[in-house]
Amino acid sequence: MKDIHGGNIWEAADNAATLPEEFIDFSASINPLASRKVVAAIKGGIRQIPAYPDPTSKALRRNLAAFHGLTPDSILPGNGSTEFIHLLPQIFKPSKALIVAPAFSEYAAGLCKTGCKTSYLTLRQDEGFSINLARLDARLKNGFDILYLANPSNPTGALTPRDAVLEAANICRKAGALFVVDEAFVDFCEPESVKAEAAAARHIIVLRSMTKFWAMAGLRSGYVVTNAGFIKKIATHLPPWTVNTLASLATEAGLTDIRHRQHTLAWLKREGPFLYNGLNAIAGLKPVPSSANYFMVEITAASHTASSLKAALYNDGILIRDLSAMTGLNKRFFRVAVKTRKENMTLIAALKKAFA
Repeated sequence: MKDIHGGNIWEAADNAATLPEEFIDFSASINPLASRKVVAAIKGGIRQIPAYPDPTSKALRRNLAAFHGLTPDSILPGNGSTEFIHLLPQIFKPSKALIVAPAFSEYAAGLCKTGCKTSYLTLRQDEGFSINLARLDARLKNGFDILYLANPSNPTGALTPRDAVLEAANICRKAGALFVVDEAFVDFCEPESVKAEAAAARHIIVLRSMTKFWAMAGLRSGYVVTNAGFIKKIATHLPPWTVNTLASLATEAGLTDIRHRQHTLAWLKREGPFLYNGLNAIAGLKPVPSSANYFMVEITAASHTASSLKAALYNDGILIRDLSAMTGLNKRFFRVAVKTRKENMTLIAALKKAFA
């Protein structure tokens, strides 16, 4: 199977001639808990489908701003954060980009479409995959126009502390580089966000997503946070009605679901350590500590590569994310999402069998 992002249960089901629900998908890091308010908003919004969506997403921008303590002119919703990942290079036209790696493949994909030359600042395993600001400073002096950093990192799960992100922003400012911070998973550690600084600065763009924490991957809802001038500039490049009605209503409902947020954080506090300890107890596996709802795992045994392990688990109806093609990693790294206790136990049991 082609493995670019993970989460392609449709291809997995088609290849196995079965239904998507027959697989347990650990390859996409989606919250397994559903927000009742989101579900209710989707059901109630069906009657609004005949009408066009709000072309300016005015109500959604207002609600996002209130949720984050920002002003509406610093937020712009779109068709998932990936829409902006592909749009930003077309708007700002960088000629040289630096990506902190390992990293989401869409950064390079979006940059390559515009002919931008892409380089990587590869994080080191012996440094816990944390960013080395001195190395970053030295690299940016080579004349880069834009820097991409995911925080928490995808796929490592490593969190760059907020102060370090702001220092990286300062390094970018001095180097004259635009700083794109992908906070797709920061909902799991919200105090580490630099959204307020992005709204005030002239060179920071924060990407946010409703996909992971709010389990809305199929609706495609995301947004950018940056200064009002950048927001106006980006908005002129968006197609009409980029946010559909159901995505808009579901996003607004999710933001008000305090109970869902509390339950999600409690679930991760409970299930994250459970899955980590289960993985760590299997001889031949070495999970990397994570601040998000997934773990990157190194295979230390000679019996498997990520590719062969993926194939073995696929036969058990389990999908994992093979990371062997990612810059800075090798054939012995894979990623798994944190799911429910029953599903986590199923994964651990299957992995024990694979490494027995």
